[in-house]
Amino acid sequence: RQLEDGSTVERTNFSVLRAKRNIGRRSGFGIIATDRNASGPSNNRTLGIDVDWKPTNELDFAAYLAQVDDDALEGDDWSGGYQMGFQNRTVEASFEHQIVHEGFVPETGFLLRGDYERLNPRAIWRPRIDRYGLQTWYFEANVDYFERASTGEVESRTTSLSALGFRSNSDDGWGLNWVEERERLFEPFEISEGIV
Repeated sequence: RQLEDGSTVERTNFSVLRAKRNIGRRSGFGIIATDRNASGPSNNRTLGIDVDWKPTNELDFAAYLAQVDDDALEGDDWSGGYQMGFQNRTVEASFEHQIVHEGFVPETGFLLRGDYERLNPRAIWRPRIDRYGLQTWYFEANVDYFERASTGEVESRTTSLSALGFRSNSDDGWGLNWVEERERLFEPFEISEGIV
C-alpha cells in the first residue's frame, strides 16, 4: 500500500487464537497462538500456555511459558514465569519470577521491556486494631528487581519499606515509607540537543 508521502507499507495479516478452560471453581488452563504474516520474507508466530491454580481461598499459583518462531530473530526465543501468593485477613505475601529472553519478540501484541529477568518478592502484615477510628496498621516490604537476561547485569531495582502505616474505618490511609530506586543506563543518549 502506498501512503500520501510516497512511502509504502507491506500488506500484513494478523491472527490471534486464545482458549481457556476452567478447572474446578477457581483454577484454569489456557493456550494462546498469534501469527503475523507479512508479505516480506519473515513471519512471526508465538505459542504460549498458562495455568492458574487456586487450591484454597488463601493460596494461588500461576505460571506461563511462551515461545516465538521467527527466522529473523537471534538468541533464545522463549519467555516464562510463575507467581505464588498467600493472603488472609492479616498476612499477604507473594513472589514473582519472570524471564524474557532477547529473542522473544512477539510482533502481535506488545512487550513493554525485553531481554530481562525479574524477581519481585512482597509481604504485608496488617493486624486489626478496630479502635480510635482505625481499622488496621500495616508493615509492607517490596523488592522489584530487573537484570538483563543475556548478560546478568543489574538493570533496575526498587526497594520499598513501609515501617508504620495505618488504615482508617473510612479507608483513608497514611504511613511512613522508605523507597530506594536504582537504574543503570547501558549507553549514552541525548535527552535534549547537546545534553547527553
